[in-house]
Amino acid sequence: MSGAVPREPGVIAAGKSDVGLRAESHAEVAGLFTSVQGAQIELAPIPATAPDTPARLPGAGRLGRLAVLSDDAVTCRLYLCVEAQEGAPARWAEVRLGDPVEARP
Repeated sequence: MSGAVPREPGVIAAGKSDVGLRAESHAEVAGLFTSVQGAQIELAPIPATAPDTPARLPGAGRLGRLAVLSDDAVTCRLYLCVEAQEGAPARWAEVRLGDPVEARP
C-alpha cells in the first residue's frame, strides 16, 4: 500500500460472524503476497486447550480451507479440509511436508 506507515499493517480486516477478508478475480489469482525479508503468509495456529492435550481441528469446514494446529506452541501441523457435508463434521487431511530446514541468517 503506497504511503503506508512503517511497521503498521497495510490492510486490516475483521469479521464478527463471516469471512474477515475476501478477494476474487475472474481472470487471475485472487491474491498475491510478497515480502523481501519475511514469509509471505502467516497462519496463526489453533492451540491446544490444555497442556498434554492435542489441538483439535474445527468441526465445521469448507472444502479447501487450511488449518494449522500446535500442541506445544513450538511445532505445528497443516491440514486441508477435504470433505464438508451439511450436518456432518468436516473431514481434514494432513498436508505432508518435507523435512524441516534451517533458515539462513
